[in-house]
Amino acid sequence: MFFGLKKYFVTFVILALCCLPITNAKTIRLDETDLGGQNYKYLYQWYDPDIKPKAIVIALHGMSMHGSAYNGLANHLAEEGMLVLAPDLPGYGRRHKVISYSQAIDEIADIIKATRASYKNLPIICLGESIGANLALSAAQNKSFIVDGLILSNPALKPRLHISARAVKDDISMLIGLVDANVTLNLSPYVKAYASEDPVIIQAVLADPLVRTQLSCQDIWHSYGMMQPVFKQASLIESSTAILIMQGSKDRVVNSKAIIKLISNLSTKDLTVKWFKGRGHIMLETPDPNIDVLQTIDEWLKFHIDEPDFDIESPTSVKRNVRI
Repeated sequence: MFFGLKKYFVTFVILALCCLPITNAKTIRLDETDLGGQNYKYLYQWYDPDIKPKAIVIALHGMSMHGSAYNGLANHLAEEGMLVLAPDLPGYGRRHKVISYSQAIDEIADIIKATRASYKNLPIICLGESIGANLALSAAQNKSFIVDGLILSNPALKPRLHISARAVKDDISMLIGLVDANVTLNLSPYVKAYASEDPVIIQAVLADPLVRTQLSCQDIWHSYGMMQPVFKQASLIESSTAILIMQGSKDRVVNSKAIIKLISNLSTKDLTVKWFKGRGHIMLETPDPNIDVLQTIDEWLKFHIDEPDFDIESPTSVKRNVRI
């Protein structure tokens, strides 16, 4: 009797497994990438070998973060037919030494040029969160190459000010740091307090060994410096560049209202703005992005790639289309 029951149990398990939804387990992640005859040691890549890529997404991380922080989003996009590239920018992730945004800007330009040389007929979309969004805007206003689209999540436009005993103490350290490069700050308490409304996201960031939470005050000042030219850079972006802006209404790192000034400085003919009610600063650089965030990106990509407005040969063909 036992063996008869065992046989039926095995049959039941097999049938149950057959009824489970099929997930794509073929997405491949490479921790370094060959592009245009060059090897990029700190450039992650995600793709599905069974899907011909529709577009290239270059994902740029924010302050303290790293390229593989986009792993959850990148796997999803690869399953949707995107080839995703994400660098560890100088001083972050596997390059835990000197932070240099000027070097980062040069490296991003080099990656975009190499990507264009390797994938001539595919649109290139720069995606960024926080300071990464600022770097994407900086890349898009570079006239030496074409970025077809931008996805900007909570761009770092204007920092929020928080008054507390710790903040006052650290503000004094920041002032000292202007003249003393050895003064550092531990950003973990600020990540815990302000990075997200979701404790799961905060926990994932603080548990990630590649996240750099100890920064010199001078590095933080340099990060603030990345906010100053954003509005001018936005005004220089080609009107043909398609742009998706995503902003959390409860962003406690940057002032979400500054997004209105950014929008007014853009001359793009194709702008989509999505406000996420109750969401904080980190929405993309997390192992499991929220479904509405993924759907917003998917719909925007479908609109522009599956029903393309992108025209590599004639990029000025896009018509004015502001969607909020």
